[in-house]
Amino acid sequence: MVDDVRDITETAENKASVDAIDRARLARERREAEQRKRLDELRAHAAAAQAQREKRDEERRRRQAEQRARDDDRRQQVNHQVEERKRAIWEASISRREALLQRERERTERLER
Repeated sequence: MVDDVRDITETAENKASVDAIDRARLARERREAEQRKRLDELRAHAAAAQAQREKRDEERRRRQAEQRARDDDRRQQVNHQVEERKRAIWEASISRREALLQRERERTERLER
């Protein structure tokens, strides 16, 4: 009888021990699954953030390229305008010199007569 009680007690203790081990294993597996899920979420968030940064950087580079193109166009226009002004000044200078030479010739001709 004592042996039977002892066997029942040992069986109950073994079953409790097995149940405790099973519960601990299940709890550990749940924690690991949650950690994997959190890690996957963090990776997904990091990937999304990286994609957003790349998109923002690409947009910034595109805007900079457009601004450079506008600046180059503006610079070319200004250079063209400067060249036109220089040419106009040079032509006016030539015209003045020719007019002065013409007046000088006319004066010389008048004096020679």
